[in-house]
Amino acid sequence: DEASLREMEADVGSLVRRARRQLAEAGAPVSSVLSTLTVLGAYAGIGSLAGAFRETGALELLLTLLCHQEKRIRRGAGQMLRALGAHDAESRAYVLLSLSQQDGLEQQLDFDSRCTLLELFAEITSSAEPCMSFEGIHLPQV
Repeated sequence: DEASLREMEADVGSLVRRARRQLAEAGAPVSSVLSTLTVLGAYAGIGSLAGAFRETGALELLLTLLCHQEKRIRRGAGQMLRALGAHDAESRAYVLLSLSQQDGLEQQLDFDSRCTLLELFAEITSSAEPCMSFEGIHLPQV
């Protein structure tokens, strides 16, 4: 119902603010950030909340989390982006294109993070572009 949706949208805003606060705190435990990220990831899977993620600054938060030094946080951010992108390809594309425009990004990411980003780019490319046929085999356009 409409009241529940507004309440969940407010929750998303609150969780985004909490995650930002946790990231800004020196020495904040990684587990608290991961807990907040897990809850945000659950909300990201709800299609009707996609607008709330755009309006609350969650996409900008994702940019920060995907480049975080802690591997588990980067992995959680990737999962959240996948959940959001499952029903909101525009938000996923925005985050990935913004990341691709950052100078020196390759120095910030380890091998696993680079692989995750490549997988996410491949998912966008293969789902957004029509397939072409090469001798009866359908290939995504990249």
